[in-house]
Amino acid sequence: MLVLTRSSPAGFTRSVTRGATRPGFNTTLLSNVGLPLPPVEEQQRIVVYLTQLQARVDDLKETQKKTASELDALFFIDSGQGV
Repeated sequence: MLVLTRSSPAGFTRSVTRGATRPGFNTTLLSNVGLPLPPVEEQQRIVVYLTQLQARVDDLKETQKKTASELDALFFIDSGQGV
């Protein structure tokens, strides 16, 4: 929660990173940064929603492939190259 409540998360990041040429996080610094997580029940609802959404995306991709194939077939016939 600490990072997200800061007025400048980038400033916080710079203040806790170390390094001479390329600042970086070490595991100790990362273990001290709190990350807010929703309750488990909410996480489960999110997973269900995203799973359903992914299934819909997969269906739409399949429909798009079929439509593209049908358009290719129509173009092939209409261009006189078919039959």
